[in-house]
Amino acid sequence: MNAYRVAITLSLALVMCTVPVAPQEASSRVSFPSARSEAVSPDRRFAIVNTDADTEPYHALSLEDRKTKSRRKILEYGRSVEVLWNPESTSFAVNDYAGSNLAECKVFSILPDRPPLDVSDQIRSGITNPKELASLRKNDHVYYAAVRWLSPEVLRVKVWGHGDENPSGFKRFYTIRLKSAR
Repeated sequence: MNAYRVAITLSLALVMCTVPVAPQEASSRVSFPSARSEAVSPDRRFAIVNTDADTEPYHALSLEDRKTKSRRKILEYGRSVEVLWNPESTSFAVNDYAGSNLAECKVFSILPDRPPLDVSDQIRSGITNPKELASLRKNDHVYYAAVRWLSPEVLRVKVWGHGDENPSGFKRFYTIRLKSAR
């Protein structure tokens, strides 16, 4: 019996070793500030680079194009953020944990002429249920965070919070479709 288990374990280990592993999965979140100073896109061409300072704004994110060697600032933040690249490296979501009572999520394009998309606006504009909308607008603690990319244009977002409208709290998941960043 033990020889059989060892053979199965070795077979699984060989199968696991032959599966190619991407340097960074598109849906993996990278948190800042941290010891890690960048979040590299799946195609390795771009990187979100974190810069820290001793004065306000304490932190900033910049988009670096490794091919053209250019860099542009995309966001200043105070506490912490998470970055999620989409699978095609054409856009990325940033979860900004700005305070103890809010977290915002925005989607940025790699193209400089595209303004960031506010995910909370996108979600609220699609809600027709008044009670659900009240949860998002009337609570004083509401948090939006991108969870993962389902495709290059489809993002899964977690929204949770509490306040006068929902004293015991609420948690919902939304799937939003974005226009292509190309």
